[in-house]
Amino acid sequence: MRHIFILNPNSGKSKACEYIPIIDDVFKNRKDDYEIIKTEYEGHAIEIAKNFSKTDDVRLYAIGGDGTINEVINGVDTSNVPIGVIPAGSGNDFIKSAYNNLSTDFKEIIESLVDGDTEYVSLGKINDTYFVNIFSIGFDTYVVKNARLIKKLPLIPGSIAYLLSIFITLLTYRKQNIKISIDGKQINTKVFLTAFGLGKFYGGGMKVLPNAVINDDTLDICIVHSISKIAVLFLFPKLIKGEHLDKKMAKYITYKKTSNFQITSDKPMLVNRDGELYTYNNIDCSIISKGFLLIKPKVNEKRSTIKEFS
Repeated sequence: MRHIFILNPNSGKSKACEYIPIIDDVFKNRKDDYEIIKTEYEGHAIEIAKNFSKTDDVRLYAIGGDGTINEVINGVDTSNVPIGVIPAGSGNDFIKSAYNNLSTDFKEIIESLVDGDTEYVSLGKINDTYFVNIFSIGFDTYVVKNARLIKKLPLIPGSIAYLLSIFITLLTYRKQNIKISIDGKQINTKVFLTAFGLGKFYGGGMKVLPNAVINDDTLDICIVHSISKIAVLFLFPKLIKGEHLDKKMAKYITYKKTSNFQITSDKPMLVNRDGELYTYNNIDCSIISKGFLLIKPKVNEKRSTIKEFS
């Protein structure tokens, strides 16, 4: 077996690079081959994954944030190559839903994944590209855009950057009209925030899709319709905890499960797809059952584990 570690050196303020000596140490007494490849530009992980997706007896590991995972997934293009996720980003949102028994120790993370089994999980598709966690439209996309600038400041963790960005964006954001067709029914709305996906978390840990399960072959949809700025201040604490589906918020929120839907808008839509920003004019979204092989960490009772990696 050959193990290929695709490492984004820019993730988590260079946190990903801390894994390099640990990987070398893990494999010094193993017979399996391994290689660490650093990405050098946007889209490089797609190219690397595509090259190795045609190889037998290989495992790929994405070391970075959700954007790195997204590139690796789009590179293998739903082949049967097993993919492991090693957290090194600022948010690590996908991993919170995918792994509930991951150690906080870097060496134990590597060992548990190298020795781990695999299972098929669902995959989302937007037009001709894939996503593993969540994509969104509206207020939060501009939160991501502003958070990128804040993250560049020293001593500011990713979760704090997102909270600061929320308040900054609240002052400047303008709602957008979109049309969403779900199961043959059309919703016309001036949207404040929308999220569609397979995982529960995004934005550095906000539990926006609390009922989502990554391998139940459905997409969860949360639409927050036009809402006042005062109401937003009450909404976001609930979004963070996944408590926004209560009766008090019902008049603002539509929450559904489906397998496919379409979105159109009179203006180009800025979309946050697994933590990266893209622009779409029209969106056709669907779920792919058994979309890719996810490497699950091997459970060791002696290891200290947590339910949600941060």
